[in-house]
Amino acid sequence: MKLKPARLQWRKGMPFSLDYDDIYYAEGSALPESEHVFLQANRLQQRWQKPDSDYFTIGECGFGAGLNFLNTCSLWCQHKPATARLHYLACELHPLRAEDLERLLAQFPELADYSSQLQKAYPPLCSGTHQRRLNFSGHQVQLTLLFGDANRTLQRLYRKNGFRVDAWYLDGFSPRCNPQMWTEELCRTLAIFSRPGTSLSTYSAAGGVRKALDSAGFQSQRIKGFGKKRHMLSAEFQAVENLPTPPVTNACFIPPPAIQDERQAVVIGAGLAGCATAYALAEQGWQVCVLEREASIASMASGNKRGIVDCKLSAGHDASAEFYLHSYLYSISLYQNLAEKSALDLLQPGLLYLAADPGERDRRHKILASYGIEHLSQSLSAEHATALSGIKLEDTTQYFPDAISLNPVSLCKAYLQHPAITLQNNQEVIRLTHENASWHISDCKGLISRSKTVIIANSQDALHLQQSKHYPLLSNYGQLDEYPHSLESRKLAHMLSGRAYVIPTDESVLIGGLTLADQFEKMTLDQGAKQNLALLARVNENLADSLDINNRISSRAALRCSSPDYLPLVGPVENTALCLELFKGLSRNARQPLVEEAVYQPGLYINVAHGSNALSFTPYAAAYLSALITETPAPCSNRVADALHPLRFLIRDLKKQRLPA
Repeated sequence: MKLKPARLQWRKGMPFSLDYDDIYYAEGSALPESEHVFLQANRLQQRWQKPDSDYFTIGECGFGAGLNFLNTCSLWCQHKPATARLHYLACELHPLRAEDLERLLAQFPELADYSSQLQKAYPPLCSGTHQRRLNFSGHQVQLTLLFGDANRTLQRLYRKNGFRVDAWYLDGFSPRCNPQMWTEELCRTLAIFSRPGTSLSTYSAAGGVRKALDSAGFQSQRIKGFGKKRHMLSAEFQAVENLPTPPVTNACFIPPPAIQDERQAVVIGAGLAGCATAYALAEQGWQVCVLEREASIASMASGNKRGIVDCKLSAGHDASAEFYLHSYLYSISLYQNLAEKSALDLLQPGLLYLAADPGERDRRHKILASYGIEHLSQSLSAEHATALSGIKLEDTTQYFPDAISLNPVSLCKAYLQHPAITLQNNQEVIRLTHENASWHISDCKGLISRSKTVIIANSQDALHLQQSKHYPLLSNYGQLDEYPHSLESRKLAHMLSGRAYVIPTDESVLIGGLTLADQFEKMTLDQGAKQNLALLARVNENLADSLDINNRISSRAALRCSSPDYLPLVGPVENTALCLELFKGLSRNARQPLVEEAVYQPGLYINVAHGSNALSFTPYAAAYLSALITETPAPCSNRVADALHPLRFLIRDLKKQRLPA
């Protein structure tokens, strides 16, 4: 996950790349050249005046300081179609450090309104996919940054039924200095993300570049270059047969084509997962109806007074580790943006993590070091942690400065304020039937609604629906206790986490941490509070001793829905009977290649089982599900999508012979 940032040298106030021995742009001509080479050559303004889709996607190889992106956003805000959304996908192997980006963009005051938004949204420098939504005076643009090798990062996003790019910018360093950016292999990768009519432009007119483009199906031509440069290239993609695509390890996880003729969906459940999903779809221009069983939203597991958004860690660099890290980074960014435009009850006190033992501390330190993100966390001595936290801490800690706490109910309300979302309370969905290409959604009295696209996001209640009753959803008991401040807790300046977690607020202190398997009816609130204090004592004994269990303000217990592998179920719902028949050979040979595509319930999706990490997981999961439904760029790689795929449990059980062959 480590990434090498760009190495810059400033020569007479201009940035020079030490990695490629080349300039970033010519003095005094960066923006006019960007407009000529990319905006005009791709005929963006003309195409936006007569759009053929509600989504326009631009792909760039060589993001640099984002000047092409900012120039494009400026043009988009002036000429965008009324209902259209702009998606901007950009690759960068050596991204700029935040301080270098700020210094560079300061040279373009005419773009200040745009560059300030980019700097605020700019992600930490770790490899992978970073998706952010930027707001330019009410005009929203979705930016997806791929930090890493362009060819590899793009191929990790390719899906048979996924998004396609409308215009390409090739703006890497010159072919002489950076030949890897201009290979036939990369051009073929650009081709598989293109459709007939996709345009492409680049400042380079080198014969090798033109040959690489032509071999991949782009019909290129030399046109007038910018300024004193005689030529540049523009191209248009033509249909190519048998274009090689990235190898697919598990074809069973290829999602089905989306149903987009209505751009309308129903979400079942108004907890964190349901509201986040509704919001993500609404941001893509869809009309969304949310059906909630209870009289109020977020009244079950999502109804705690406060929760923590922190970074769950996993050893190694597998799909779960990627999901944990990027969901945290995505959620922090989204919540900060929401807090600026809504009454979101958010606090950013930072979090101090106290390991249970030296072994755990060393493991976490190695994991965090492997991420290579300097500001994600800091290792603090006991003395430094004591000074920072305000209370006596006996051991080294890990400090997460960006960790936040917020009120889940206020978050769900902020989501549902979107004008494209409607809410219907007291609607307990008990049956889904697919008739005449639509889902008929019914309660005990009869039909409630119809929709071609439905998302099940009602936690354990998904087990009551015929289409999702087979999923191995687990119920874990959790309890949160609120106490008036003691003299010791009043000193606490940051959240604490370990065996238990502590959330200080101005009015009180919240204690949680207890997690038991399905103990809701077997444990009293007093017993749960006693166990929470016992867990807290292992984090900080003085703090636990200062709180009087008989003087609690409140205690709240709920069942949290989780899965056997601790990852949520996010994606299309399979047709169980047909998939059992299709993949029955796995019961006889668990190593049988998964070359067949699964059969799915048309237009039916699920987003459940976020466990105790719903505040950290649900925004990222919702963004992925929205991308799947709208066929737009996803915030995650295919391996993360496969790890979240609901079908994984049916495949697992067949391999382990837990299901009939």
